[in-house]
Amino acid sequence: MAAPATQPIKTIARLLDLSERRVQQLSREGVIPRSDRGRYELVGAVQGYIRYLRDRSLDVGVISIDVARQRKTAAEAEMAEIELARARADVVAIDDVQKQWDAILSGVRTRMLAVPTKVAPMVAVESDQSLVKEMIADGVHTALGELAAGLSDDPGSDEEPVRRAKKQSRKTEAATKTDNKRVVRPRKKAKPGS
Repeated sequence: MAAPATQPIKTIARLLDLSERRVQQLSREGVIPRSDRGRYELVGAVQGYIRYLRDRSLDVGVISIDVARQRKTAAEAEMAEIELARARADVVAIDDVQKQWDAILSGVRTRMLAVPTKVAPMVAVESDQSLVKEMIADGVHTALGELAAGLSDDPGSDEEPVRRAKKQSRKTEAATKTDNKRVVRPRKKAKPGS
């Protein structure tokens, strides 16, 4: 039986649309069989390269059924854990948190902007700076107490802070009324001989 015909590397490279260097690399990897120095068997080179391309195309993006089942099982388990955590209220949806924070910050803004309106009539008649400062601070603390009452997680505990805030507000108003009467500047006495 006659030995199969061999071709030079240049012919094999042109036939397979590869560089000569790539043909040499594939030969070292065992993809393209080499017969003599710088010569390759034509049929063996073509068949080896076709097998190489076929094997490579099957490996790309293809996973075994076992791997696919493992991924699916892991994903289902993770989803079940998320649902369980949501049912236990261990996690919350981002949209729900955003809505709650929007409501909280809106309430804070509204309460704090109302402080000047509530406190202004009380401090308008005062001339004692420390008393005015105290009244403003009481107004701010009252607003913060009302906000804290609204932010409480325990529905039963809402009443106590609100009651305390209202009581503090009444104290402030009562102190202002009594202080208004009490803070009277004495008239200067006329100097004799004037």
